[in-house]
Amino acid sequence: MIHCKPGYRVAAMAVVLAAFSGCQQLSMLREGHLPWSTTARLRQTPTQPPAETCEPLRPEQKAEIQIAMARSLERQGRTDEAKKMYLEAVNAAPQRADAYHLLALLYDRNGECQTAVEHYQQALELDGENADLHCDVGYNCYLRQQWQEAETHLRRALELSPSLGRAHNNLGLVLARTGREGQALEEFLRAGSGPAEAHANLAYVLTLADRWNEAQQAFQQALAINPNLKSAQEGLARLQALAARRETAVAGNAATPPPAIAADIRR
Repeated sequence: MIHCKPGYRVAAMAVVLAAFSGCQQLSMLREGHLPWSTTARLRQTPTQPPAETCEPLRPEQKAEIQIAMARSLERQGRTDEAKKMYLEAVNAAPQRADAYHLLALLYDRNGECQTAVEHYQQALELDGENADLHCDVGYNCYLRQQWQEAETHLRRALELSPSLGRAHNNLGLVLARTGREGQALEEFLRAGSGPAEAHANLAYVLTLADRWNEAQQAFQQALAINPNLKSAQEGLARLQALAARRETAVAGNAATPPPAIAADIRR
């Protein structure tokens, strides 16, 4: 049996503990001079700091992030990726009408108007009192030449928000395409257009409807009000070029190309 002097007992205990713990730094231990703080640390059982815990995102939070990412992708022109992100958002939170609405708008802008219909319908089921939504649904119907349905949605949008300029403008498009030019001009004016701009808008719609003589008159009326209106100047020049091409095509028995006029009157 080993007998240690009292002055060496603390140091001996430290050596044993260090050996068990795999400690190799024993040079600090000197006879009778082991600091109390060191012996205290040796006696204590090492503890690990508590691990940080994160609660998983709720579906609503996840959808919010996905919608923001989709809008960013859309602004960058990354349309396919934006579509996927919107779809993930509606899968995460099927009650988010705005996600369906934004997805439908993206399909509209991409020329996939028929595909947009399903998503507009889902948005309407969740948020049927949204004036902007009815306005966009009405414009989708206009693009698909569903005139009556378009008018119904646009008038509903104006019931919900009488000052919504886009709804007045889009209703003007529908009225012009269905032979109600006078009412169409009134709606363009209510949308905020001046008299010259309203006549130019009407002229563009008449051009698209293949009513070229009436379109020319409307452009001329716009220029009589404001001779410097660029949209009317350009629209009339394009219309005259189309008319000349048609005459040449008829003389040569060739097919007449459809009008290629891009009016600045959408939405």
